[in-house]
Amino acid sequence: MKKVYYTACNECMYQNPGQRMTINDVAGLVGKAYPKAFTSTNLLSGFRSTGISPLDVNVFSENDFVQSFVTDQAAPPVQDVPSRDSGAPLIQPEDPGTSSSATPIPPEESRSASGVEKDEDLPTVEQRTNHEASRFENTTAQLEQREINLEKAAFSSCSPEVLRPHPKAERRTYKTRRLGKTRILTDTPEKNEIAAKKNRKRKPSGKQAKQESCTKCLFKQQAEGTKTANLPGRSVLKASYHQGQGVISPETRSRQCTAIAAAAVAYSSVKDVREWCKTNLDLILITGDSFYRQIDQQRPDTEDGFLMITDIPDQAQLFNAKFALDRTQPIHGLVSQHQSHELVFTLADGVNKVFQQKCTAILIMKDISVMIHACKEDGTCFVFDSHARGNNGLPAATG
Repeated sequence: MKKVYYTACNECMYQNPGQRMTINDVAGLVGKAYPKAFTSTNLLSGFRSTGISPLDVNVFSENDFVQSFVTDQAAPPVQDVPSRDSGAPLIQPEDPGTSSSATPIPPEESRSASGVEKDEDLPTVEQRTNHEASRFENTTAQLEQREINLEKAAFSSCSPEVLRPHPKAERRTYKTRRLGKTRILTDTPEKNEIAAKKNRKRKPSGKQAKQESCTKCLFKQQAEGTKTANLPGRSVLKASYHQGQGVISPETRSRQCTAIAAAAVAYSSVKDVREWCKTNLDLILITGDSFYRQIDQQRPDTEDGFLMITDIPDQAQLFNAKFALDRTQPIHGLVSQHQSHELVFTLADGVNKVFQQKCTAILIMKDISVMIHACKEDGTCFVFDSHARGNNGLPAATG
């Protein structure tokens, strides 16, 4: 049945290239395989190969059961003891000190045929002593001969299995399973119920509970962001490391900010920027570093190793998905702190002009590339920078 079913699965995949098989395809495949597998020839062959019909008691040899010898357990002996009420005679064990061939001592009450007791018919003390001695010698000789016969029999039937028997596995102990209803354990409600039961069983206490409480508070602060004192209304969320340290490759450190910014642009379409946490920032750094090494291998060697925005490919495979880079008209020029005109504009005016076209873009200032993102729902603006920054978001050597 399995062989025919696998053949049907292969035919299904050949006929539908690029599509995955689902549980909805199982019934149809079984319907194709069942008539081919359960034929009258196969059914009769099953009875014939096992020796059921026609009957063949020698279809299996002793070698077929050798593998089960290790776990084979002998049945406990059952002794049938007759009760006194059943009327069956109770057999008394034979006394080893007696022998059936020994001659019994004539009782003192024995009489002669004439019924007259004579003194010469009674055994003397010497005769009785000799009789007891001969009886003891006969019994001892019989016991010695019996032991010799047993030793000879045991020696003649001795085998390697007697001297060193095969190892036996210990008797298996079975645990009773708690009854429950049939469930799909991968379904979300069932998974949540199982997780809740495990959490109730593992209730920490004492020092462990205090440590877990502190850890939860720390992650909560990192997820929500740390409010800065000198920048009111702003918050900073930090990753575990920046592009020059941590798990970043030493060969690519401090040169891959453009690739990491492009990875952040792609990830903003996967998950809302307002829901990013520390783990998401670490993932963007690692993926952007790998993206830089992929681009650097496909372009000619440069002196500094920095990427330009034109080096970013139009399509890329990031975060287990394919992304296409939407290139709009770039905005470039000189940045002034005070006024704007044709070639010079303030940073705020330039960013607002960018956000009129797209909500996410890459901002390059000198040799630093960052990702900027605007949420039109609440008017907030996010900046993702892979360089070393401090608690206030400003450059810091130890950030």
